[in-house]
Amino acid sequence: MYSIFDGNLGGGLASVAVILLAIYTSGIVSGIKPTLPQKQQPLTITKAAILTQYHQSFIPTVLETVLSIQKWAQKQFHALFSSTVVPSVVNDLNADFPPDVHPWPSFRANCENTGFVAVRTVSKLSGSGGTADGSYYWSFQTGRGIFSVPAISADGRVLIGSADRKFYALDEKTGRPIWHITTDEIIDSAASLHKTNVIFASGDGHIYNASIATGQISWTFAAHHRQDSPDQHLGLTCGGGGTGAGSSTSSNTNALPAAIVNTNNNNNNKNAGIISAVGGTSTWFEGQVTISTVNKDDTRIYVGNDDYRLYSVHANGTEAYSFYPGPLPYGTIWSGPAVTRSGSVIGTAMNGKYFKLDRNGKCIWFHEEMNSISSGPAVDADLTMVFVGAWNGIMRGVNHTNGQTLWTFSAGDSIYGGVAVDAARRRIYFGSQDGVFYALNSVTGKSVWRFRVNYPIRTSPALALDALYFGASNGMVYALEPESGLLIWAFDTTEDLDHREINASPALGHTSVIFGSEDGRIISIPYRYCVDKKTAKSDTRCINNDKITSNTTATTDIIADGRNLYYIHPGGKISHEIPDAFPIIGDFHIRLLIVTDNKTRAAHILRATADLSPPIGESLTIEYLSTSGSILVKHDRVPFLESATRYNLTVTMFDNSMASTKRVFSFMTAANDDGDTGVFPQSIIPIPNDVSGDSNLTVAAAKVLHFYNLKPSYPPSWISLNQIGFDSVNLLISVIHRITPLVNLRQAKNQNSKNSVIQYVVWIAAGLLNQDGSIISLDPTMPTLATGVLTIHTGGGGGGTAFSLSSQFSLITGGPPIPMTGFTVSAVFDTGSQSFGNVVKNSTSSGSKKTQSWMSWSSWCGDSISSLIGAIQTNMCSSRGRIVSVGAVRGRIYEENEGEESFIGRVARGWTVKEVIVKSGGWIATEYNVVVRIINDGGGDDEIPAVFGIVLFDERRQVPIHVDYGSAMSVSIVEKNTAVVLRLVVPGVLLNIAAGSAGVAGGVLGKDLLRVIVMINMYPAFNSIVNVDAVY
Repeated sequence: MYSIFDGNLGGGLASVAVILLAIYTSGIVSGIKPTLPQKQQPLTITKAAILTQYHQSFIPTVLETVLSIQKWAQKQFHALFSSTVVPSVVNDLNADFPPDVHPWPSFRANCENTGFVAVRTVSKLSGSGGTADGSYYWSFQTGRGIFSVPAISADGRVLIGSADRKFYALDEKTGRPIWHITTDEIIDSAASLHKTNVIFASGDGHIYNASIATGQISWTFAAHHRQDSPDQHLGLTCGGGGTGAGSSTSSNTNALPAAIVNTNNNNNNKNAGIISAVGGTSTWFEGQVTISTVNKDDTRIYVGNDDYRLYSVHANGTEAYSFYPGPLPYGTIWSGPAVTRSGSVIGTAMNGKYFKLDRNGKCIWFHEEMNSISSGPAVDADLTMVFVGAWNGIMRGVNHTNGQTLWTFSAGDSIYGGVAVDAARRRIYFGSQDGVFYALNSVTGKSVWRFRVNYPIRTSPALALDALYFGASNGMVYALEPESGLLIWAFDTTEDLDHREINASPALGHTSVIFGSEDGRIISIPYRYCVDKKTAKSDTRCINNDKITSNTTATTDIIADGRNLYYIHPGGKISHEIPDAFPIIGDFHIRLLIVTDNKTRAAHILRATADLSPPIGESLTIEYLSTSGSILVKHDRVPFLESATRYNLTVTMFDNSMASTKRVFSFMTAANDDGDTGVFPQSIIPIPNDVSGDSNLTVAAAKVLHFYNLKPSYPPSWISLNQIGFDSVNLLISVIHRITPLVNLRQAKNQNSKNSVIQYVVWIAAGLLNQDGSIISLDPTMPTLATGVLTIHTGGGGGGTAFSLSSQFSLITGGPPIPMTGFTVSAVFDTGSQSFGNVVKNSTSSGSKKTQSWMSWSSWCGDSISSLIGAIQTNMCSSRGRIVSVGAVRGRIYEENEGEESFIGRVARGWTVKEVIVKSGGWIATEYNVVVRIINDGGGDDEIPAVFGIVLFDERRQVPIHVDYGSAMSVSIVEKNTAVVLRLVVPGVLLNIAAGSAGVAGGVLGKDLLRVIVMINMYPAFNSIVNVDAVY
């Protein structure tokens, strides 16, 4: 670890450092001394600054003789001061790294979070393999998305966690898996290396200490400050609070004495005495792991948690203290703190707090940004400044001693990631959600240069002596020249256009830059892969100066200056045109981009119009998307678009600059393929029309639709808030009833349509992946229980069957529930692969095809805690007071194998519905009570609890009645695993609409108007029309 420590310098190292500093300051060797900004004072000459400046002053043009001294001195430096020294191993990867030093040991490479390592990358001479040291590109596929950063060990191991709940160790040169550890939840926290061990944290609320070599776990530590836990008021805080020791499963349980209660009330602590410590809603570890060794006897591990705590843990797994930054509006800690050589800890929290503690957790200073901070602070070389970026787009240069702001800089949108600190050039580098990568003077905060990529940048950059590396949400990884900001190379990682974002920050290994991707891959790109002729020319994914004409915008989606309208693909790709072969069920996401001076300006759409020619018989609906300058143009779902038809979509937007922008998009819809049967998979439709009894509840019928990899691309802040949470959602959908077409159904208006539709009522529940990731079960802890309508279209999918699903429910992704009013998924189902939203190989050729999917939902700003946070802190609230979300989703047919542990079909066979009653209540039927009695005849599985539900269906209008089942339905266990009573209380207005419109006297629900469907797991155990006060 590249931490700098106080104390006497070793004689040899001190001499070398002083000589090198003298060479640097005198400029005797050409190219060593970089050009500093005018009127800039030199660094303060301290022992620590000598070492740090030595580390950061060399650039690629230094004479080879001086470089050899550098390598020798670097090895001496690490041998004396590194906290991550490991036993010497055979290391032929890269001579720039001493053999016993971890190249990238933590999230930001060192305790100060500078994101810098003093090695050459692209400027190294090529090896025999055509790239530096003969390294090659590789990727490794995990089961779900990756938002964390790899740690890279001295012996060439890549250590990283995934949302598939596994923590992996891979071979750095080949990507070959060596071992993995399966945890009980997703992992989106970066690990840190300490000697021969790796320490990582999981969403299951535990910190793990494991051997780098074998994966053997030596201890775990459990977070414990939940809202409902006995110690919820314990923990240090800058506003008063209690103390307490943590829990540990270590073999060494001798915890140190409890930390001292903080009583600091200096002027820097504005909130002293106001905040009282409380526990969080969960104990997910989302903070990055930071390890600091102040002296050989005191190694500390720091990790932030969703329980509103920053934990400080000793090397033996016992708790030193926990710090509480306050809960409001959401006091979770996603960042990794910076730790100085004296042991001071500088941290941030999602409630906008940033603070400095001493090594015992006592508050030194405490300030507030009034907006979320997800990035960890970085400390400059001479310990005078701290750099903190926030979601309001403000980057701050803060006084290290007292936390006072020295300068601010405003980016065009949220700042999610941290900075890279360039001490030699006195610069910091960072990206923003506005699609711009910035270089600032670290002393003044003034802009030096910027590089535009047009897509959100959430990664924290990695800085070497000769290059800057970062990724963006367009699937590109970039290497820039630190001095000028010009492009060295870029690499396009895209395999699936709708799931390609690079939001996991890069790490610099021995020969390659290594990072994770949204689609679950771990990718290694050799530093010179896109520079050396042998590989750069042959791999079309590489972009460099020989392949493009402009360095200021390196992307396959060139965005012109001025005001222009663009079509946005479901996954977020910006396109000049709506593509031909457009599926007949697609939505139109149109965005206004205003670019001036190589910077995108936010556009607020005040009014918009849209017209489609030829018309489809129904008016278009326009939804306004936050402040991203976007609108969503939707059409009625029943008639759809016609297949094989040329359409013109005319869109006009009027924005807050009082200007109007208009454009006509021309596109052709998809034709029916010869091989397309136009039939949705019958395997998920176990009934021709109706269900009664349990005759259809068989293992053969245990097939459901499985929605996964939910990806809300707009507003972009959804990804910043919860990429991994959405990606980890599993929705299970089963068909439970066929809807009878009505005479006035809108599809009848289009008598000449070449297309036809069929509709079903579906049941939606939350699924849960088992640890091996191969089996899905119902998740009783996340009851996303809702009904919906599945509309199947028999043609025009362009290689599959088009369908749409509509519903409304609240989704739990690890934080507060997210209301999804008007949730819609439209997709093209590929009958060959039994999936949609995926890239699938063609059966008749060596190529592949992409089956499209669209996902959208909306909610009122303030509908829930999550909506309120989104409205206030992320600018997701539109001018119409709604949060409208657009994205993509993947899906497949999920089938339980006969004989395996069944959570969907086999359990249901043990239960039987014995009685269903609907009773009116309140004043003139202001509410209805649905009571269902269910018994178990012994055929079920006592080890697996069943999940129950009730669906109400309006027979007159042929629509399901949407009810918040999570809050309206109660389950009473009469006898364990034997008898259950369900009670559903429904507001009378939901049912009396049908009664009143049918002319029933008194507005009370009449006969033959209500159908009740009782769900046990994913299939209907009872389906019948019921009347009030009758027993069934």
